[in-house]
Amino acid sequence: MDSKKMFVSLIPWVLFSVLINRRGADAAAVAAVAALLAAAVSLVLLIKSMQETGVKVLDVTGVATFGAFAVVGFSGGSPATNWIADYGRGSATLVLAAIMLGSVFTVPFTEQYARESVPREYWTSPVFRSVNRKISAMWAGVVAVMGVGHLLAGLLDPATHRFRVSDRSISS
Repeated sequence: MDSKKMFVSLIPWVLFSVLINRRGADAAAVAAVAALLAAAVSLVLLIKSMQETGVKVLDVTGVATFGAFAVVGFSGGSPATNWIADYGRGSATLVLAAIMLGSVFTVPFTEQYARESVPREYWTSPVFRSVNRKISAMWAGVVAVMGVGHLLAGLLDPATHRFRVSDRSISS
């Protein structure tokens, strides 16, 4: 499997998480747009580089998820950006986990990347499918745990509170 391409597909998710965590509600919409652009670029680059294996579910999901966050972030006002800052990371990560888990029952998302380095005659092999289902399920479980952790972080240490407190301490 070409894991580099899979990690390129995960960059928007990491970018969004880091920007939200570092900048809070003021950057919620911008973080969503940055992640949306990164997901779109990833999608276009991967489509161009692999006409035969097609579109990757992680890239499509990234475009849809961060596109929705961008719309909500720019049109929803302060309550929406506060929610994105506090719970956006966890929500996006749980969306990613759900897509990964759902792919186990259709075409495992790891199989989409593995096909690039495995000869076509093995793609329908029960062993190939089984291994990719197990790897995709493992990814889904790990990402789901991470998503729950992000939601708990948003609940216990909201970014909106952290940035307000730090703004006061800076100006004092």
